[in-house]
Parts: sequence; structure tokens; C-alpha cells
Amino acid sequence: MKMTKAEARKAFPALFASWRSLPANAQTNDQLLHFSDFYNWLEQNRPEATCFRSVMGPKEDIEVWFDEATHQTWAR
Repeated sequence: MKMTKAEARKAFPALFASWRSLPANAQTNDQLLHFSDFYNWLEQNRPEATCFRSVMGPKEDIEVWFDEATHQTWAR
């Protein structure tokens, strides 16, 4: 089942926290986390969160949210 963008945005903090709590990510500095790792995990574990209508595209929106969560917006 697909999500709306609003549903995916609302779910993002909990999804990010789940991924962040994995042993490989738990002790890693925010600045060293990689969006590609998170997105691959998301596609495998919650693919419905990657399928919503968006002008930019779901992956791009999720990357913005990731950058905000990890304080990496400076890289944009």
C-alpha cells in the first residue's frame, strides 16, 4: 500500500529513529551517515514509504528530510 507524501513525512522521524538505532548507525556521528544507506534500508523494510506522489520525486523529498535530520543541509 502506498502512502501519501504527508503520511510519509509524518512517519519519517520514527523510520529514521529505527534505522538510526541499528548497531551500525547507533554510534555514528550524524555528519558521517549516508543517505544511500538509509534509503536502501527503507526500500527493504518499508517500501510503501518510498512510493508517494511528489513534484521532486519521493527519493529527493526523503533525502531532504534525511539531510535535515542529520544536519547535513549545508551539503545541498
